[in-house]
Amino acid sequence: MKILIIVFEKLNKYRGMGDFMRGNFDFKGNKGFRMIYIFERLSNGELVKKANLAEELCVSEKSIQRDIQDLRMYLAETRFYEEEIKINYDKTRKGYHLNKREKERFTNKEILVLSKILLESRVFRKNEIETLLKKLLVQTTPIEKRKLEAVIKYNKMEPVNENKFDLMDLIWELSTFILDKKLISFTYIQDGERKELNEIKPISIIFSDDYFFLTAVHDGNATTLENYQIDKIKNIKLT
Repeated sequence: MKILIIVFEKLNKYRGMGDFMRGNFDFKGNKGFRMIYIFERLSNGELVKKANLAEELCVSEKSIQRDIQDLRMYLAETRFYEEEIKINYDKTRKGYHLNKREKERFTNKEILVLSKILLESRVFRKNEIETLLKKLLVQTTPIEKRKLEAVIKYNKMEPVNENKFDLMDLIWELSTFILDKKLISFTYIQDGERKELNEIKPISIIFSDDYFFLTAVHDGNATTLENYQIDKIKNIKLT
């Protein structure tokens, strides 16, 4: 089964291409490619059927059955993520799906709660929120995904952040400065005025009243904490 790791690395380079069948993969002659393809489909929450896979990959249904059986053995031996993962057959829908322990992934209730927090905070740009929601919804099955999408659409609110910069990038950058205990300088825009702040030591990042704030102190005056609204911080530099 070591071939799975090697093949996964090769296929991983082609993520985002869409249809693997358009690539240079010989699914018919390479069992490893087929197994990774099937596993990725299952990991995305899809219900896969032998007949459909056989037609897509130009092999017999017996070959697909053997591939799935080998995947089952591999998962049983490795216990991915230190939790039990199984490929189960759904008699009602007549297809295979990946079954993970509840502890290992978000439940539908948790996804809904996190989605509500994202939507009602409205701190991120529209494209950032949509990306985060999309990644959350990957955690569930296609059927449950449609239900959650309907609920999320009903509760959807427009974000208040209209800045052109990526807020998540800025939060991450400031977090690394906090971990590395770096001093920084930046431009702070408040009430239309630009202030140049130097020798600032970032302490923490907090979220309050729909916005992220950087808590920091001026070097040499560690007793006075100041909060700076992160979306108003520009031109960060190390000092």
